Amino acid sequence: MNWLWLDEFCEYWNNHHISSQKHKTLPSGTSPCQMWLAPEAVHATSLNCSIKVNMDTVHQLREGLGGIEKREQAFHFINAEFEALADNALGELNYPDITLSSSWDIFIAVVNILLRDNA
Repeated sequence: MNWLWLDEFCEYWNNHHISSQKHKTLPSGTSPCQMWLAPEAVHATSLNCSIKVNMDTVHQLREGLGGIEKREQAFHFINAEFEALADNALGELNYPDITLSSSWDIFIAVVNILLRDNA
């Protein structure tokens, strides 16, 4: 279960349009993603400071740190007991679709169920 809904937020944030500001030092009038992919196209003085890496080396380093299993453990921010409680609370809500616009209301509903059950 993904309790943070980060993927959807990241997609939104990286592609949102930053309004144009004539006197701003940093680039504006485009999205963060466009600035990352083609900085020179966004602002004449921007530089592409990307660092190319060897993906084989990255994979070897990841495996040396424990691979996918350790990665999943590192990004699992709650313990199994809380996950079960929260999942049961979400089940009480009939597992609604979680979107950016509904996530806060669903979070509050889950918290209220958890508080009720632990009162």
